[in-house]
Amino acid sequence: MLIYTHQGTLPWLWGKTAGGKTDFQLNYLLSPFEAYKKDMVLLDGVHFRALDLPAGKKGADGHASTQACSLTANKQLNDPAKGAFSDSQSRGTGPSFEYWLSRQLELKNGGKSPTPFTERRVRVMERGSDNAGWGRPFQDDQNVWLPAVIDPLKEFTTLFGGAAPRMTVDGKTVGRKKSALDFASTEFGKVGDLVGKAEKQRLDRHAQIVREMELSLDAQSPMGGACAPSAMAPPAAYTESGGRWLHTAKHFPKIIQAAFTCDLTRVAALQVECPLESLYGGLDPTKLGGINGLHDLVHAINIGAGENQDKNRLATAKGYFMEVSKFVKSVLDGLAETKDVDG
Repeated sequence: MLIYTHQGTLPWLWGKTAGGKTDFQLNYLLSPFEAYKKDMVLLDGVHFRALDLPAGKKGADGHASTQACSLTANKQLNDPAKGAFSDSQSRGTGPSFEYWLSRQLELKNGGKSPTPFTERRVRVMERGSDNAGWGRPFQDDQNVWLPAVIDPLKEFTTLFGGAAPRMTVDGKTVGRKKSALDFASTEFGKVGDLVGKAEKQRLDRHAQIVREMELSLDAQSPMGGACAPSAMAPPAAYTESGGRWLHTAKHFPKIIQAAFTCDLTRVAALQVECPLESLYGGLDPTKLGGINGLHDLVHAINIGAGENQDKNRLATAKGYFMEVSKFVKSVLDGLAETKDVDG
C-alpha cells in the first residue's frame, strides 16, 4: 500500500525516540502504528536526489520534486528553464512503483496479469478532477501520467459491476465444487501412505492446490459475503458531512479491501490529499499570525527550531500530521481484518 502526501513532516517528531534495530520506540507522529511496529522498517538519511536536475542544476521547488520522484525513486525529467510549476518539472524518470510492481507480477505469470485488473489508483481528496495538474505521482514507463480515480462509485462499478464469475456464482454451484474438492482431498489422503516419497510429494502439492481452491470458493460464496460486496456500494453523492474528502476517505479503503479479498487486483495505490481543516482544529488566521492555508502554515514552521517556535502554528501542524497518521493506521487496520482468497 503506497500512501503519498506532499507536505513533508516534522522531522524531530518522526522516526524513533530510542532503542535499537528491533526494540525501538516510535516517535510521536508514528505512535499510532505501535501495533504494526514489528512489520516496520524505518529509514533515515536517504539523499533527496530528486532535486538534482540535468546539467548539474538544482530544482527549486520541493513539492514538484517530491511529486515527480517519490514513487519513481529517480530524478526529475524536466527543463528548469520552463519554470518551477511546469508539467515537465512535475514528472519523474521511469515508472512509479505501483506500475512497476504490476509489470513484475505479469512477468511471473507468463506475461499476463494474474488478476482481472492490474494495478489500481485511487485518490482521497476534497477538490479537483481525476487528473488535476497538481498531485500526480503515478506514471508509466514512458513517463506518461496515470490518473487516480476520485469517485468511489466509479471505482466500485469498474471492479464489481461486470460479470466476473467470482461475483455471480451461486451457492449451489459453490457447494458442488467444494464437494468434489473434498472427495479429491480424501482420496489423496488414502493413497498417500501407499506410494513412494516422490509420489507423495506430488500428492501433497495437489492437496495444497485443492486447499487453495477451497479457500477461493469460500470467498466466492454468498454465504460468507466476503466477495459479494454489493451491499457496500458507495452512494453516488457525498453523504458524509464535509464533502468529498470524508466521502472518499470512508469508501476507497473498503473498496480496496474488497478487491484484495476477491483477488481482483494485487496492487493498489491510495493517494491521500490533505485532510479537512476541521479534522485538525481549523486554520484560524487570528491565531496563526495571518496564515489561513495549510501550505503557508507548513512553510512557516521552522524545522530547525523544533518546539521553540510559535505554539499555535506548531500545534496546528502537529494536528495535521497526526490526522494523516491516524488515517493511514485506519487503512492498515482494515487490511489486517480482511482475509484474502487464500486465507
